[in-house]
Amino acid sequence: MAAPGERHWPDGAFLDVALSAVRTEERQGYIERLEAFVEQHRARLEELLHAYGPGNRPASHGR
Repeated sequence: MAAPGERHWPDGAFLDVALSAVRTEERQGYIERLEAFVEQHRARLEELLHAYGPGNRPASHGR
């Protein structure tokens, strides 16, 4: 959800963990496909993040 080229984990740790869940034969182009998915679904993803992400009401109750 970050702006293109912006990284919230500058050391790359998040990307390394995320890519570890992707089969080796699917890794080529994975980041570009993921970026395209986010752009296509940005409004809905932002809505879900707002509703269920950090700082939302359920999260404040430990859920």
